[in-house]
Amino acid sequence: MKLLKLSALFAVLIVATLIYLWTIDLHRIDEIIGDSQSLDEDDRIESEVPSLPAKFWGKSEKKWMKASSNCMLFGSDLSRIKINNRIWQVFTESAGNFYIYGAYLDDREEPAKVRILGMFDGSEPSANKSCQLWNEDASPTIVPVTEIQLIWRKEWAFNNGLYNPYLISCNVPPSFSIPKVVSLVEDTCDRATNNLKVIYNKESGRKQFGVCVKGLDFPDPDFSVKLIEWIELLRLLGADKVFVYNLHTHPAVSKVLKYYEAMGRVESTDLTLPGTLPNTPWLQHLYLRKNKSMKRLNELITYNDCLYRNMYKYEYLALLDVDEVIMPKFDNNWFELIQYLQTTLEFKNVSSFAFANMYYFDNLPTDEDVPNYMYFLRHTRRSKNPSPLGSNIKCFVSTDRVVALHNHYPIACLGKCNNLNVDPELAQLNHYRSDCVHESPEKCKEYKLNVIEDKTIVKFSNKLIESVKKALANFKNIK
Repeated sequence: MKLLKLSALFAVLIVATLIYLWTIDLHRIDEIIGDSQSLDEDDRIESEVPSLPAKFWGKSEKKWMKASSNCMLFGSDLSRIKINNRIWQVFTESAGNFYIYGAYLDDREEPAKVRILGMFDGSEPSANKSCQLWNEDASPTIVPVTEIQLIWRKEWAFNNGLYNPYLISCNVPPSFSIPKVVSLVEDTCDRATNNLKVIYNKESGRKQFGVCVKGLDFPDPDFSVKLIEWIELLRLLGADKVFVYNLHTHPAVSKVLKYYEAMGRVESTDLTLPGTLPNTPWLQHLYLRKNKSMKRLNELITYNDCLYRNMYKYEYLALLDVDEVIMPKFDNNWFELIQYLQTTLEFKNVSSFAFANMYYFDNLPTDEDVPNYMYFLRHTRRSKNPSPLGSNIKCFVSTDRVVALHNHYPIACLGKCNNLNVDPELAQLNHYRSDCVHESPEKCKEYKLNVIEDKTIVKFSNKLIESVKKALANFKNIK
C-alpha cells in the first residue's frame, strides 16, 4: 500500500515538474514571439498603411527637434496623424482636404525635389504650403512648396470640389541629406496631421521595360486564364515586371496575381478610394461605372505612383489595361522595336512613344486552330483602320523625362513633352474588347464592318501556348 502511495506521489512530482518545465518553455516561447513581434511591428504597420514611415519613428519618437526656422517639430505624433481608408493620409488646409497617397524623391534634375501625390476635395488648393523634411539622422528642415500641379486639364472637365489629382513639389536644400520623411503643412510651424516616408528606389542599373496597370475593378468576372495569357505575352514581348493596383477582383484572379508575385514577375498593390468614396466591392464597382470622370481621375494616382516608384528601375514604362498589348509588326519584341526607333531622326528628347489603337472585337471570327483557352492568340481579325491620331493611344513613357502622367500620354515633363507617334506599320496597340471606346455609334459600326486579318501575334504561338500550359498546370496546385 505504501509502495502504491509512493509511486503515486512520485508520478505527481514528475507531472508537476514537467508542467513547470513546460511553463518555463512557454514563457520562453512567449518571449521569443514577443521579440519577433516587436521586430516585425514596423513592417506590419507599413503593410497596413503603406505610406507611414514606421521604421523611421524609432529615431524620432518622443524627440522634439528644433528646425532652422526656430519651430519646434515633432517627428511622429500618432495622436495627430489622420488615416483615411487605410491607404491615404489627410492634410486639412483652409481650402479643403488633401488626401495624400505617397511621397517620392526626384533627383533627375537640380535641385532635387520631394513630390507628394494625392487627391484634393476643394475647388483649388491654397498656394501657401510648406514641407517639413527629416533626414536619416532625424534632423529636420522646413521648405516652401514650389509647385502645385493639377494632373489633368481643366478644358477636359474639372470636378469642382470632388477629388482632383495633384502633384505637390518641394525643393530639397543642397546641404540637406536624402530626406526620409515629409509632412505637408499650411503654416510653417504647424503640428502636422500627416507623416509620410519618402520613396527613393534608386538602383545601380535599370531594366528596360515595366508595365503599369490601373486599379482592377472586377469583383465578379473570372478572367484568370486570360490574365495568365496576357502576362505571359508581355513577358515574351520584353516586360520585366507588371505593376498592378488592385481594388477588387475575383478570387481566381487574385490567385493568379499571387502566383506571379511569388515568381517576381508581378507586384500587386491593394488600393482604396479616398475620402467618402465607396470602398465595398459592388457599391464601388457601381459608382465607378456610373462616374467615369471620377474613375479616370483616380486612375491617375496609380499611374503616377507607378512612375515615381519605378523611374530609377526602368528606362520605359508602358501604361496598359489587361485587354491591351503593344505589338511590334516586324520586330520580335519591344527591345528590337526601341532599337529601331532610336535610329530615327525624331528620337531626340522623346518623352513617350505612342501607338495607334486597333480594335480586335470579340464578335469577329477567331482562329479555331488555337487551343480554346487562349484568348489573345485566337483573335486574328481587327478593324482595318486605327482610331484617329491621338485617340485611345497607349505609350512607352521615358522615365528620364516624365513628371506627370495621364493614362494615355505624359501630361508634364522635364522640359517640353515630346510625343512620338509610331507608324502603325511598325507597331500598334492591339485592343481586345466587345465594343469601342469613346467612338460615335457610326464610327464604331464602321470599325466592326471594315475588318482585316492580322496574324502578327502568331509569331509567339509556340512559346505562348507552352508557357500558358505550364502556368495553368502550376496554377491548379496553388491554394
